[in-house]
Amino acid sequence: MKKLLFSLICYLAVHASILAQVAMPTQNTDSVHLFTGSTVEIMPYLDGVIFIKNDGTDDIIAYTEDGVSFMDLETLESESSSKLAGWVGDSKAFYYGNNTSDVGEIDLRVNNAGSASLLLNAGHQPNPAITNVVKADFGSGVIRYYYMVQGEWDDYTGYEAIVYETDGTDNGTWEVEPDRDWANNSLLRMSNNNVNGMLEATMYDGKLYFIAETPGGGLGNYSSIFELEYSDLGSTANLAVNSGSEVATWGNLIITDDYFYAMDVSVGATSSFNFIAKSDPDNIGTIDGMHFHNEKPVRSNNRFYAVADPWIEGSKFGIRKLAVIDEANTASVINLNAEAEDDQIDNLVLSGNKLFFTATLTGGSEGIYAIRTDVADPEIVLVESLSGKTLKAMVGVPEGVAYSYVYESSSSGNFVISQGFTDADYWLHRGYRRFDWGNVTDLVVNGNTLFIAEAADDGTSVQIWSHDLTQTEFATTNVQFTITDSETSEAIVGAELMIENGLESYSLVTNSSGQAVQLGIPAGWYNYELSAAGYKTVSDARTWLSSGTVQKTLTMEADDATSIDDLEDKFVKVYPNPTNDIINIDATSPVLAVRLYDLTGTCVKAVESQNIKNVNISDLPRGVYVMVANQSNSDISTIKITKK
Repeated sequence: MKKLLFSLICYLAVHASILAQVAMPTQNTDSVHLFTGSTVEIMPYLDGVIFIKNDGTDDIIAYTEDGVSFMDLETLESESSSKLAGWVGDSKAFYYGNNTSDVGEIDLRVNNAGSASLLLNAGHQPNPAITNVVKADFGSGVIRYYYMVQGEWDDYTGYEAIVYETDGTDNGTWEVEPDRDWANNSLLRMSNNNVNGMLEATMYDGKLYFIAETPGGGLGNYSSIFELEYSDLGSTANLAVNSGSEVATWGNLIITDDYFYAMDVSVGATSSFNFIAKSDPDNIGTIDGMHFHNEKPVRSNNRFYAVADPWIEGSKFGIRKLAVIDEANTASVINLNAEAEDDQIDNLVLSGNKLFFTATLTGGSEGIYAIRTDVADPEIVLVESLSGKTLKAMVGVPEGVAYSYVYESSSSGNFVISQGFTDADYWLHRGYRRFDWGNVTDLVVNGNTLFIAEAADDGTSVQIWSHDLTQTEFATTNVQFTITDSETSEAIVGAELMIENGLESYSLVTNSSGQAVQLGIPAGWYNYELSAAGYKTVSDARTWLSSGTVQKTLTMEADDATSIDDLEDKFVKVYPNPTNDIINIDATSPVLAVRLYDLTGTCVKAVESQNIKNVNISDLPRGVYVMVANQSNSDISTIKITKK
C-alpha cells in the first residue's frame, strides 16, 4: 500500500512537471525593449526599471513602470547624468544631470511618477548638491529622501556638510538641523567620500545613520557617525560616534542592535574594521588578526562576511580570503586554498542563507562558489567553474543567484539561474536552442522579475530582457530509498540515512518496509551516511539522483561485532525464524516474560505467563526485532527475530 502511495505521489509530481513543460513557452526570457546607444546606469523603479542611456548625442532618462511599456522621460546634456537612485515599488527616482532649458548646470533632478524636473526650481546653487540620494522609511507611511549639499569652505575644517530632506517636491525639501558646538557652529563637515559624491547611510530601528566629519585639530577632521532623527516639525542630525582620529576615513557603515561598525578606508587597499558599542561610544575597538579589503561586508545570521588579508605569523601576504566575524567580534578565515595562498575572493552576493562569491584555486581557474551562512563551519561548494570563461555580471535572486559569462574563445556565453546546485541549475534562453548570450552589462532584480541589459557586440544598441523568477526550471527529484541487508536482501527497519550536497542536507529513517521518501529536492550528486543497529555504518559514499522519479536501493553489511545475529542463547531456541505469525519457544527452564523491541528500541509487544511456549507476532509489521526472554531461573536470553 505504501509503495502504491509513493508511486501515486511520484506520478502526480512527474505529471505536473510534464504539463508545465508542455505549457511552457518556447522561451523563458522575453525581449521588452531595444534602443540605440548604451546604458549608463539602471535601477529598479515601481514594477520596472529606470535607466540613463546615451545615444551618442545626449543623455536620456528612460523608464518603465510595469516592465512592458518603456518611455523616455527627458533629454539631458551628454555625459552630465549620474548617481541614479530608484527603488522597488517607488514612483520617485533621483539623478543628476543638466537640462539646458533649466538653470544650465548639473543639479539634482527628480522623476515624480513620470514627471521630470529639478528638485528645486531654482536649483541648489551657489552651494551644489553633490551626493547620491538615500531613502528612509520611517514607518506609518512616512518616507523621506536625503542627500548632501556642499556648504561654505573653511580653511581649518573644510566644507560644511548640509544635509537636505525631501519628499520629492519643492515645498517638501528643506535642510536638516545639524548638531552644533558651544558656539552654535554646525558640527557637520564633509568627508573626502562626501566631496566625491558619496553619502553612505543605513537605516536601523527607525533612524537613519550616515558618515560625515566633525571639526578636528591641526591634522584634519574626525570621521564620525551621525544619527538622523525624523520629525515632521524638523529633523535633526546628532553626533553618535566620533572616531577621535584626524587621519581615519570611515566607510562601509553597518549598524546592529549593540554595535556600530565601520571600516577605515583611508589606508589604501586594505582597512581596519572598527566596532563601537552603543553602550560605550567613546571606546573604539578593532577586529584583530587581519586587515579588510574595502568591499562592504555582508551580514547574515548574526555574522559578517568580508574579504580580508589575514596576518599569518606576523606578516601580511596581500591576499584575499573570505573572513567571517562572529558576535564576539572575532574574525576567522574560511580557506579555499592553503592558509597563506591567495583565494582571490570577490563579488560577494547574499541570497537567503547562502553566500555566493568568486574565487580561484591555486594553480587552477576561477569559479563561482557558495557557502551556507546558517552553519558554524560551512563547506565551500563549487557552483560553476569559470575555466575558459569571463564572468560578465552576477546578482542575487530570491532563490539563489543569476550570472552571465562569455567564453574566452568567442563573444557569446550562457546565462544561468542557480540555487548553488550545479546539476539542478537552468539556463535562460530566448527561443528554441537560443541559449547564447553576449555582453550583459547590467542586471536588476525588481521583486520576481529579473531585468537584463545586453549590449550589441558593436556597442551601437542595447536590448533589455526580462525573466519571471517565479517560473523556475530547477531540476528536482522525488526519491524513494530502500535499505537492505547486503547478504539476505531483507529490508532494514529504522535505518538512518543522511544525504547532503554541500549546501542542503536531509535526514530520513526507513519505515517497516525499509523505505524512506524525500520529495522535491535538487537533482544531482549527493554524499550519504547510513547507519542502523547491528550494521556497519556507511560513510563518505556518493549517489546520483536524477531529475524526475527515482528509486534507489542502498545496502548495508552486518557488523560482526554488534550484529544481533550473534544474540542467540543456548538456553532458549525459537522457530520458525523468520516467521510471519507464530514463534515457538523451547527453553531449559520456563519462560515467564517475553518482550519484542524494534530497532529503534521501542517495545512493540509484551507477554507474561507461567510457561510461555509461543508468541503470535502476526500483528507486527515486517522487519527485524529483538526478543528478550526472562526465565524462571533468572536467565535472560536475547534473540534476533525476523518477521516476514
